[in-house]
Amino acid sequence: MNRPDDTTPAEAGATNRVQTWAGLLAVWTEFARRTGAIADTSPLRPLKAAAPDIIALQALCFASAEIMTLPARDRHVALDLAWASYQRHTASLRAAFTPMPEGLAELIDDTTAALTTARAAVVAATVIHE
Repeated sequence: MNRPDDTTPAEAGATNRVQTWAGLLAVWTEFARRTGAIADTSPLRPLKAAAPDIIALQALCFASAEIMTLPARDRHVALDLAWASYQRHTASLRAAFTPMPEGLAELIDDTTAALTTARAAVVAATVIHE
């Protein structure tokens, strides 16, 4: 049986990633449950409709940090798909909220920064290996 001090850094990183994603999934599930309970006549109805976009942007923000764990051949496609998803979800939020609530604007900014950082890492890795 492995003791905690027998764990390799790679094993610890994998365990931390699984725990992080499990925790995020729990938070997103609870958020979806709570927003799903908002009445259609409530002034919070736009938040209910935006819940999938909010969850998707949070997932993109966190997942972008994992892009370099993908095989090199898959990184560009994954990044393209992430940017396309980002465009779709931010457009939906911008259409739903005028003005954009501060927390959602921050989420969009954070996701933009995370995807930009991921793109820079993928490009740098591509240039180094070519």
